[in-house]
Amino acid sequence: PRIDDRVLLSVFGILGIALAILHKLIRHAERVLFALYKRIPFTKENADDTKQISILIIAVWFIYQLYMSGMTVYLAYRLETEGIVLNMVDISWVPVLFIAGVVFVLSEVFRVGYELKEDQSLTV
Repeated sequence: PRIDDRVLLSVFGILGIALAILHKLIRHAERVLFALYKRIPFTKENADDTKQISILIIAVWFIYQLYMSGMTVYLAYRLETEGIVLNMVDISWVPVLFIAGVVFVLSEVFRVGYELKEDQSLTV
């Protein structure tokens, strides 16, 4: 296979990994939202799930960056017409880290709430 075909296969592999991670992120979010709907927010599972969500947000962003880099390389090989300039669409890392940080803080709130609930249930 030519180099552009290998790049394209790599891009689709990266896209598959991103979809798998996105599916996992949605499953964690679904569990947290279901617990909130049932009015039981302060559980160890919610703390763990929200922490996983914050990590997965960063992972999806990183894989998106890899995907866009791969697509840029692939298109550069495929478009041999002179005068065409390809620019990679870049999502700034600041909002992504901010959102991931907010979700991480939320996981700590759930963890502390869970610990306080457990301490309260042990007191007479």
